[in-house]
Amino acid sequence: MSNRIMFLRDANYFPIGCLAINLDRKNRQLKYQYSVLHPSDYFDRKTARHLALGRMLDCPITIPMDRTKEVNMHDISNAVMTHLAASNAPTRAVKAAKLWLATTKLQEKYCLDY
Repeated sequence: MSNRIMFLRDANYFPIGCLAINLDRKNRQLKYQYSVLHPSDYFDRKTARHLALGRMLDCPITIPMDRTKEVNMHDISNAVMTHLAASNAPTRAVKAAKLWLATTKLQEKYCLDY
């Protein structure tokens, strides 16, 4: 199993956090963990990634996946962002997840087939 890394971004597209995501295909469980930047700190990708991966090892957040449906990377990202947006995570992480979901919905709505 390998970990997928995503960065949480604010409305100005500045990175404010990191997500470490792992799909356990055998048990059909999606596990993730996050790190969020304090507003007065400078964002460092390496540190954010290290914190999210470390938290993933200690106490991952688990989301059960549908056993009948094959999932792709977009489904995985969507499930994590939906879960994060509804959680009691820090406000900056929740706002970033909601922004990602809203942006993705707009892209899907106006996507053109080439």
